[in-house]
Amino acid sequence: MLNIAILHYHLRPGGVTTVIRQQARALRQDCRVLVISGEAAPDTGALAADVAVVPAIGYDAASSDAVSLPAAQTAQVLLDAIHAHWPSGCDLIHVHNPALGKNRRLPDVLNHLRRMGMALLLQIHDFAEDGRPRNFMPAPYPPDCHYAVINSRDYALLQAAGLQPAGLHLLPNAVQLPNQESGPAPDFPFIVYPVRAIRRKNIGEAILLSLFTGDCPINITLPPSSQMDRRAYDDWKHFVQRHDLATGFDMGRAYSFFHIMRGCRFAVTTSVSEGFGFGFLQPWLFDKWLIGRQLPDIIKDFSNHAVNLNHLYPRIDIPCDWFDYPAFLRQWRHTLAGAHRQFNCPPPQMINRLYPPGDRPNMIDFSLLSERFQRQVLQRLIYRSSDQNTLLRINTHLNDLRTPHWPAQTIQHNQYAVGKHYGVDSMRPRLLAAYRRAIAGPIHQRVNQSVLLNAFLNSDRFSLLTWQKYDSNN
Repeated sequence: MLNIAILHYHLRPGGVTTVIRQQARALRQDCRVLVISGEAAPDTGALAADVAVVPAIGYDAASSDAVSLPAAQTAQVLLDAIHAHWPSGCDLIHVHNPALGKNRRLPDVLNHLRRMGMALLLQIHDFAEDGRPRNFMPAPYPPDCHYAVINSRDYALLQAAGLQPAGLHLLPNAVQLPNQESGPAPDFPFIVYPVRAIRRKNIGEAILLSLFTGDCPINITLPPSSQMDRRAYDDWKHFVQRHDLATGFDMGRAYSFFHIMRGCRFAVTTSVSEGFGFGFLQPWLFDKWLIGRQLPDIIKDFSNHAVNLNHLYPRIDIPCDWFDYPAFLRQWRHTLAGAHRQFNCPPPQMINRLYPPGDRPNMIDFSLLSERFQRQVLQRLIYRSSDQNTLLRINTHLNDLRTPHWPAQTIQHNQYAVGKHYGVDSMRPRLLAAYRRAIAGPIHQRVNQSVLLNAFLNSDRFSLLTWQKYDSNN
C-alpha cells in the first residue's frame, strides 16, 4: 500500500475539506493516508484518516508560526511529522491549493521538499490570478512538480501556461449521494438556490428570476462568511424586504441540505464563476429539475459525461436604457484597468474604446452589471409590468419559470450520469493513476504566470461581480 500525506491549510467545514474527506475515503482500500493540517480539525472522525497538525502551514493571518518559521525549517517539521507517523516516510505529498497565497511561504516550503526528494502532487482548486489580487504571489509556482486540476478549463489553462500532459492530471470533485437525515422539513412550496451567497453567485439575478415564479419564492440557503461579501448580501436582503419580493434568505440555517433539496419544487443557479460546479449536478440526485445560467467552460465536462444541461440559458439580455449605462461603462473600464494594475500588468490598449462582451446591439447581459446597476434594472421591473413582459419577449427562456417543463426521463438520465461519473467511487481510479505517475519519476516543467494572468484578465469574460470591490453605491 502507498503512504500518502494530504496537506492543507486547515480542515474547517468547506469545499476543499469535503474533497479531502472524500479522497481519504476513496483511498482507504489502497493507501494509508495521513492528513496534515495547519489547524486542529474540528471533527477528525469524519476524515477516515489520521491527522497531524503543523501550525506553520496554516493561514498567515491565523498563526504566528505560519509567518515566523523559515521555509527550510517548515519543510523539516513536515517531514518529521510524516516520519513520526510512518518511520519509513511517505510515497507522495498531495497538497491542496498551494498557490492561493494563504500562506506565502508554502511554495518555498514545497521547493525545499522537492529538493529533498519528495514526490509532490499540487492540486489547484482556485487561482489567485482569478480576481484575487490580495492573494497573488509574484513568486513562481513550484517548478518540476506534478499538478492536478478539477476541470478541463483549468487543465487547458495550465497546459497553455507550460505544463505537460505527463505532469498534469484532471481530478474532478465527487458528489455525495443523498443520505436520509432527521430533523425538521419545510412544509411550504419553494424554489431553492443552494449556495453560499458570495458575490460571484450573482444574487441579483436570482432575485430577478423570482419576479417570474409566481407565488413560489426562491430561497437562498447560506450567507457568505467574508465581510465584503456579507455587506453585499445584507444590502440584497434589505432590498428584498423594502420591495416585498419573493426571495428568502438563510434557509440552510433552519433546515438541512437534505430536507431542502427533497422539499423544493426545483433548483436554480445564477453563478457567474465556478471552480467545479456542484450546483449543476446535485439537484438531479434529489429528483429535481435545474433552471438557470449555464457556464460553458464548466458544464462542458458534465456534458461530455452525458449530463444534459442544454436547457440552461447563456445570458439574460437587458436593454441598455433600463439603467445608467454611461456610468456602468465608466465603472467597467475603470475596474478593468485597475485589475491590470493590481497584478502589475499593462492595461489593454485603447481601453476607453473597449466594451463589455456581447453580440446584441443596445443589450447587455445582466450578469456583467454590478449590484448598483442590477438594482436599477430590478426596480424598473418591479414597478413596470410592461417591462416584465418586454423582458420575457427578449429572453423567452425565462418563461420556463412560469410554466416549467420537466421531462421525467431527463431527470432520470442525469441522475444516472451524475452518479456514475461523479460519485465518490469514480474518484479512486483517477487519484491512484495520478499518484503512480507522480511517484514514478521526476518531471521538468514550470508554470508561466503571465499566461494565466492574461487568460483571467481577458475583457471578454470580465464581470464586475468578480473583480470590483463592493460598495453600496457601486
